Amino acid sequence: MLLLGAGIEWLVSTTEIVELLLNGVALAYIMELDELFYNVFMPRKLSTLMSLLEPFPANWPLGVPVRSLVLGCAAVVVTVITLVLIQLQLDNVVIVRDVLCPARVLRQ
Repeated sequence: MLLLGAGIEWLVSTTEIVELLLNGVALAYIMELDELFYNVFMPRKLSTLMSLLEPFPANWPLGVPVRSLVLGCAAVVVTVITLVLIQLQLDNVVIVRDVLCPARVLRQ
């Protein structure tokens, strides 16, 4: 999640469309890298054994799945931070637009 948040911040600070596209592809590649490592380096017998294992039954001490709550809260935090960063970038774009295109400001 932290890597995804840093990657989104990196994408938000990109100003050119070509760079944005390249950075988006690079972020997607990095996010898929762990699965690629697993598929390449995991022996086939062990991979088959892992896929045949049944999950342990979970007894939630509080009656709720704590892991799901933590991941959900982390997702909300990352989303809010990302939206704040996008808003900051948008404010900068509006300022630059107003400086470069003063006639547009006068028409409004």
